[in-house]
Amino acid sequence: MSQQGRGRFARRALATIGVAALALLGVAAGSSASYADGGDDGPPTAVQIGNIIPGTKGSITVHKFEEHNPPGDFNPDGTSSTTGFNPLNGVQFTLYKVNGIDLTTQAGWVAAQSLTVDADGNLSGGYSKSPVGPAQETSGGIVTFGNLDIAVYVVMEGNDNGNNNITTKAAPFIVTVPLPNANDWLYNVHVYPKNSVTAVNKTVTSPGSYGLGSTVTWPITVKIPTIAADASFSGFSISDQFDTRLEYVSYTLVAGVDPVPNATPSVPAPGTPGGTFSVDVLGAGGVNNAFLKAHAGQDLVLTLTTKVVGVGTIVNDLANVTINGNTIHTPEPFTRWGDVVILKTNQGTPAKPLSGATFQVYDGACSVVDNVASGVGSPIPVNGQTTFTSGPDGKATIAGLWISDSVTNPAATQRQYCVIETGAPAGFNIKAPGGWNVMVQVGATQEVDLTVDNPQKPPVELPLTGSTGTAMFVAGGIGLLVIAAGASLLAIRRRQGAAQK
Repeated sequence: MSQQGRGRFARRALATIGVAALALLGVAAGSSASYADGGDDGPPTAVQIGNIIPGTKGSITVHKFEEHNPPGDFNPDGTSSTTGFNPLNGVQFTLYKVNGIDLTTQAGWVAAQSLTVDADGNLSGGYSKSPVGPAQETSGGIVTFGNLDIAVYVVMEGNDNGNNNITTKAAPFIVTVPLPNANDWLYNVHVYPKNSVTAVNKTVTSPGSYGLGSTVTWPITVKIPTIAADASFSGFSISDQFDTRLEYVSYTLVAGVDPVPNATPSVPAPGTPGGTFSVDVLGAGGVNNAFLKAHAGQDLVLTLTTKVVGVGTIVNDLANVTINGNTIHTPEPFTRWGDVVILKTNQGTPAKPLSGATFQVYDGACSVVDNVASGVGSPIPVNGQTTFTSGPDGKATIAGLWISDSVTNPAATQRQYCVIETGAPAGFNIKAPGGWNVMVQVGATQEVDLTVDNPQKPPVELPLTGSTGTAMFVAGGIGLLVIAAGASLLAIRRRQGAAQK
């Protein structure tokens, strides 16, 4: 019920109180007083004025419910059924007694009939009020103020300590003890102020791809509160501040299954990390009032899509949902990312860094068949890159892999990936099996997560250093020696033959 609606209700109620009270007072108009029968055991117990018994104590019981459609009609004697109405616990109420109005007089009821109270609890006609004890909280949706004098009271709602996400407090209202009811006086009065409430939540979805540069979505869900038929929303907006490791991409806004028309967004500049997103759901001039009331009780879902541009535990801070001037905060979901540093070396002592080695990364554990490793599925792109190359320092950094979030395995601070060496530096071989399981930790690391040393290729076989080439030269040399020896023997024999002649 709107503030104006509650004011009209209060004025009508007071008018009824006044008419009924004056009628009841008229019962005693012909006499200044009468006496209540004290029974056979003694004299009259109290003086009656208009059938009101001075000194009688009363009570006011406040029943606190969520706004309901239809709103319901309750009897002040507490006999009404409240089945189907959701009680609100932990809501504070303070009771005030109006000073200077005597309800045992006709003048007092005339004053009560014209009395009004504004949203801040200020009374008309210059009347003041005094608290009747400290504030009390509802339990089971109920709080009772007992041992009350005959007087006019103001009931004011305070803090919501039960986290009911109240969007519209009940306006302060006036109650008399006793209350005119069915041509009689009701000393134990039951009242039923209702609240418009909502429920908010903010969560995160896991990325479709697990490398940095992927997008994650942050759904913010708000239950559209039910408000009174004659009330209107005075405001309805949602805002969200992004972490500097997130870049805004896009948003969607639906109520139930229907896109919300006429909403007015304010978005961060494209490609700018961080920034604030906000949307006026009510729209300019309250154009969406009828739309929101028609979707009362349904979920309004704002889905924000962001690109992840940094690693670590990225907390998307609470979003603010402001309805009718009351701000409610969402939870703070998070997403966790880390990176992998690979060091490529030779197998020498000491090991020397090697540049030019290439790697790919896969989700989960490596698959090893016949001592040959392979990744499962497709290589993961990180900022669009699927191959990572070691530099002059021998390091290849895979700068950002998803680990967990507040929905999927929120306690996890590491996740297993498979790193595959796809190409060795020139002059080296891939070290079998060529794939390694790596546990990626949260955050950017300066330490090496994986060291891979490569065996050097064997040298090209040179002449005169053994093997077939060496044997050929040896055989040739021996042949020459044999020929030379034969020639020498032939010459010697010729000389000997010549000498004999």
